[in-house]
Amino acid sequence: MKISVIGATGLIGSKGVDLLEGDGHDVVAASRASGADPANGVVNIGGPEKVSVADLARMGLAKRGADMTVVVDPQATYFGTPLTDTSLVTGNGANLGTVRFTD
Repeated sequence: MKISVIGATGLIGSKGVDLLEGDGHDVVAASRASGADPANGVVNIGGPEKVSVADLARMGLAKRGADMTVVVDPQATYFGTPLTDTSLVTGNGANLGTVRFTD
């Protein structure tokens, strides 16, 4: 599958690109460095379901056959911002795709 990753050179995006390419996907790595810089606003896109950070980690580990426990630290931050169950999910009015993470 051909997948475009916005923010592909960042902390999370670069790991996502590596994982997707490792699974055989054709990845278009988009970032400011490659010339992708949305003008005049933000486009909110995501998958069809909302998944917490912990559940996303659990699904990723399970896909790789890793039998590991994911422990949630309620005091964890990402660049100083507290993480919640909805930290990495789309907001209202987002453009939703049809492919789920588990697909």
